[in-house]
Amino acid sequence: MTEPRTISDRAVSDVVAFVLTFGIIISGVTIVYIGGVGALGDLRENEQVNSGERSMRGVAETMEDIHRKNVPGRSVEIGVDGGQIDLVDSSMTFTVEFASRSPESDTIDVNALVYQPSSGDTRLVYEGGAVIRDERQGFVMTHPPVFDCSDAAALVSVPRLDGDISVSTGGNLELFGERDSSNTGLHLPEGNPSNVETVTVDVSDTAVPDSWSRYFEREGWTDEGGGEYSCEGDGGGLERGYVRRTTIELRTLL
Repeated sequence: MTEPRTISDRAVSDVVAFVLTFGIIISGVTIVYIGGVGALGDLRENEQVNSGERSMRGVAETMEDIHRKNVPGRSVEIGVDGGQIDLVDSSMTFTVEFASRSPESDTIDVNALVYQPSSGDTRLVYEGGAVIRDERQGFVMTHPPVFDCSDAAALVSVPRLDGDISVSTGGNLELFGERDSSNTGLHLPEGNPSNVETVTVDVSDTAVPDSWSRYFEREGWTDEGGGEYSCEGDGGGLERGYVRRTTIELRTLL
């Protein structure tokens, strides 16, 4: 015959049940907290990068007004949000070849505006008219430059950035670009663009050369090796070609 449970036995059972239940609750809250904090951190980082990318595309569109539409100057707001934005050295070398005379070659210090968010390894780069998202998983050009290559012509319009930009701030930054007319206009060739047969660009000294290489390959430029890509038309060479440079002075507005 089973003996009836005493009050003491029931009390011990209640304590054990309470401890187990409390332990399950605490464990669950801890797991949710740890996972939730990590997820929120990832979400914040992604949003910061996406916001930075939108800001850099805004920079590209604003600078296009200056170097393609001859607007004398324009400002744009960048959401830095605790990150770092710098103007760093970079360059492209252009060569034009002719049927009846020696080729011409020169280097343009295009320079690159680089935004580094406060967390993560992603960089947002505005360079040569393009916006490039450079991160651990790879890179993607989210805004193309004005580098047109067809069977008959190579038409290149490249902005050159000049200034002294190195800023970290918790809020927004207003950036002003001003067209330098004295250093703007036809860069190459000297003479008639209709005499050009081939235009070649070397991107090995740019901020993100692999992204530029992928862009030129996708757009049908010929890979010459060593970071050089050429536009040479359909068979007999181009009918015309030119490289136009627009110098834009950058400064921050307080």
